[in-house]
Amino acid sequence: MAFMAFKQDFSFWGLLVSFGVVIAGFVMVFTQGESTNRYPDPVLKCRSVIEEQPCNYSEQLTVEGLVERQLSDFESFKDSDPDKAKQFIEYTLQLNVRRGRDMGFNNNGRDDYETAEIDLRNDMGRITGQDSIPFLCPTCAEWSVYRAIKCGNPEVECGTIFLRTPFVKRGNYADICPKCKYSANEERVKARKEEKKAEKARKKGKKKKKKK
Repeated sequence: MAFMAFKQDFSFWGLLVSFGVVIAGFVMVFTQGESTNRYPDPVLKCRSVIEEQPCNYSEQLTVEGLVERQLSDFESFKDSDPDKAKQFIEYTLQLNVRRGRDMGFNNNGRDDYETAEIDLRNDMGRITGQDSIPFLCPTCAEWSVYRAIKCGNPEVECGTIFLRTPFVKRGNYADICPKCKYSANEERVKARKEEKKAEKARKKGKKKKKKK
């Protein structure tokens, strides 16, 4: 009986330790994932040109800072030009309907107009969107600030802040740095191609071994 009790206790503690190891593994994986796959901080840049001189404003924000900027600038835009703000919101409402969103449902008690307003605010500064409201520039006081890109060339410490090309032909890249010509999207595509080649080579090697 004593042996059986010991065996049961041992099984219980062994199971508990194993469970702890699994939890620790999950924590390590997710912690590493957050540190390596973290999105870069948002960057803003003005594209206004006054008297043939481009505005030099650019700024890198935190995600929290971007949200604060969206809240304040969106309200300022509504106050400064309520008619145009209403046009933007109604256009976003139409887009939501065309996109097939279940309007009027699962919006936390908000109506369709309020949902469209929130969507518009969250998309502020998108360089490619006709339905996007720009941020207010603190340097030139124009509504001309858009989300930008900070060059992340790993071989050269470039760090150039530039605006994404609005429309590019298929096969080209909208995030090519004007200074060093680096494109993060192009590098990702190349990496995926190399992974596919390596996978094909690995499968061919396995087939050859089986034939032998």
